[in-house]
Amino acid sequence: MDSNIATAEFLNSKGVQVRWASLSYTNTHAKTMVADGKRVLVGSINWSRQALSTNR
Repeated sequence: MDSNIATAEFLNSKGVQVRWASLSYTNTHAKTMVADGKRVLVGSINWSRQALSTNR
C-alpha cells in the first residue's frame, strides 16, 4: 500500500531488507516480534493461547 512506502524507505535506509507481499495477500494482518535483536518472527496468527490452540 502507498501508506507503507515511507516506512519501507526508512527501514531500507537502516539496512533492513523490505519485501512486498503478493497482491493476492491484501488481507494479511501480519504480526512481528524481534526476539533477540537478530531474529524476527512474522506471522498472521494472534499470539494468544486460544489462537494458538483453536485457530486454523
